[in-house]
Amino acid sequence: MHYKANSKGYICGNYNKHGAKACNSHLVREADLHSAILQDLKTLVSSLNNDSIMRSLEAKLEKKKQEAQKQIKSLLKEIELLKLKKKTLNLLVDGVISKEEYDE
Repeated sequence: MHYKANSKGYICGNYNKHGAKACNSHLVREADLHSAILQDLKTLVSSLNNDSIMRSLEAKLEKKKQEAQKQIKSLLKEIELLKLKKKTLNLLVDGVISKEEYDE
């Protein structure tokens, strides 16, 4: 297919190169092609099941949320352990507890 600006459409490549003895022009107007593609796109978009897409996205979001909450819980637990270790270390440095008590 070759675009012809003067016809505002596409014609057969053989017709364009070799003339009428090779093939018919099979002219497809640009406006007709544009309309057909636009109609197909509209049909495709309207056939999408938006509810199904939304449910899928919500499920993925919920999974990510649960993973994040699990990670937050783990990090908070780690922070508490580090605070306890710091407190115990301060007691050792201040001489409140012995090295043996610290090692327990």
